[in-house]
Amino acid sequence: MNNKTIGIVLIVVGVVFGILAFRTHDANTAEVKIGKLELSAEKKSDSTEYIYWGLAGAALVGGIVALVAGKK
Repeated sequence: MNNKTIGIVLIVVGVVFGILAFRTHDANTAEVKIGKLELSAEKKSDSTEYIYWGLAGAALVGGIVALVAGKK
């Protein structure tokens, strides 16, 4: 496999992990509105969310580096 293919795969993996991190974060909040009364609750995020964000960032950076290196 060449660097361009690896770069594209890493970018796709990074986007997938970013979506998982966002969905994990989004699932930890809830809001209820009754007339003028608004209630909201937020569950403390666990470390899984941060792992997904870290993997997403690492995969995106690795994919961009592989694409740039593949052009040389």
